Amino acid sequence: MDSVFLREKLVRLGDERILKLLTLKHVKNPVFPLAVEEARRRNLDVSGLDLSAMVPVDEPRTTDGLEKWNWAALFLAPLWTLVYRLDRKWTILCWLVPVNIFVVFYLGANGNRLAFEKSDIRNAADFMKVQEIWVRYLIVGISIGLLMEVISHFRAL
Repeated sequence: MDSVFLREKLVRLGDERILKLLTLKHVKNPVFPLAVEEARRRNLDVSGLDLSAMVPVDEPRTTDGLEKWNWAALFLAPLWTLVYRLDRKWTILCWLVPVNIFVVFYLGANGNRLAFEKSDIRNAADFMKVQEIWVRYLIVGISIGLLMEVISHFRAL
């Protein structure tokens, strides 16, 4: 998110809200250094809070670990490309029958890199955690589909 936007929102919060925000888990969240800055500007007492785990707002993006295969990009390509705001050409190519097989395999191999460049997530490890959630939903969806197929097969007998 834009730090100017966040600063404007924090200025509007009351002192109690700022202190309550600082008591929450704040590892690698860009809001918290800004909240500390605002609390200090207001001369609020933050001495009792553990602020050692905070990451600065201008932390560089890390791209280590994006080389892994992306199953969600392979099986859910049209939806996945829209969610990650990739160029519309990827979404359109997913529906064109002669080329879609190549496109989905390309997205499976290179989708992490393409989506990470468009996302607001600061490091690759956090991005890959989000991709793991996509895979969990994919597994649940496939499981439900298979279960429905088995049930419909037995109902036909």
